[in-house]
Amino acid sequence: MLNINKVVVAGHVGSVEIRYTSSGDAVLNLSIATNRRWTDKDGNKSEAVEWHRVVVFGKLAELVKDWVKKGTQVYVEGVLRTRKWQDKSGNDRWTTEIVLSGYNAVLQVIDKKEQEVKEPPKVEDADNSSAAEQVPDDLDIPQ
Repeated sequence: MLNINKVVVAGHVGSVEIRYTSSGDAVLNLSIATNRRWTDKDGNKSEAVEWHRVVVFGKLAELVKDWVKKGTQVYVEGVLRTRKWQDKSGNDRWTTEIVLSGYNAVLQVIDKKEQEVKEPPKVEDADNSSAAEQVPDDLDIPQ
C-alpha cells in the first residue's frame, strides 16, 4: 500500500523565529500566509488568509534564517506532522506543522522583483543533514 505525506505551500512569510534545543540543534519556526479568493453567488469578491506553521530543523534552519524575513515570498515542500504538547495549565494541545528536514525538504525564496526563484545554499555536510532527518517527537521548545 502506498503512503504519501507531502505538503506544498507558496506564500509570504509572516514571522521568523530561531530557537535551539538543549542539545544545541537549531529549530526555525516560520509562519507562511496563503490567500484564498472567491466570488460568491451574488458576484461579491472575498478573500481569506490561511496561516501555515512551518518548522525547519538543523543545519537547514541555520541557512534559512539568513534568507527569509517578514514579507519574503517562499515556496516550501515538507511533511505534515501533528504533535501533542501541554500548555502552562497542563492542558493537552495539538499543533499541526509542515516539517522541513533532511534531503526531501525544499525551501525556495521567490524574488518577486526579478520573477526568479533563489534557493538557499545546499547543506554540504552529510553528517549534519542526517541528524536533521530524525525529527524528534518531543522537542524541548517552549510554546
